[in-house]
Amino acid sequence: MPGGAADGYERACVALAAVSTHEPSPLGEGIEEIRFARDGVAWVAKGGDLLSGGPTRKHRRRGPPAQGINSVRDPATVRAIFAPVSHLVFAPFPYLVVTDAPPLGDARSRFGNPFLAVPTASSTSTDSRSPP
Repeated sequence: MPGGAADGYERACVALAAVSTHEPSPLGEGIEEIRFARDGVAWVAKGGDLLSGGPTRKHRRRGPPAQGINSVRDPATVRAIFAPVSHLVFAPFPYLVVTDAPPLGDARSRFGNPFLAVPTASSTSTDSRSPP
């Protein structure tokens, strides 16, 4: 969870996970990034970064290709990403993304906080680094 003090890192992860059905990953093995689609945008949630995205591919049967957006950013910074708990998993597998938007911060965001995101195929990566 980027942005927190090293001594409070584990405590903060446990507290965030306690309000959900997700469990914190062992120290140094957290989810660093996931990619998910929402409202025609392919989003990237990466720990410590603003939520960012680009257009998803839209195909039309006839006529010109669909116009898409080039890129978009959300003002909320990703603070933590939790994988689903194995015994509560339903397909598709939603991850819990926690940001600095209300009620945990003051960033304005188009997403609720925390929010669930279903990752696209092969989109998760594990953070092998130590906490900040």
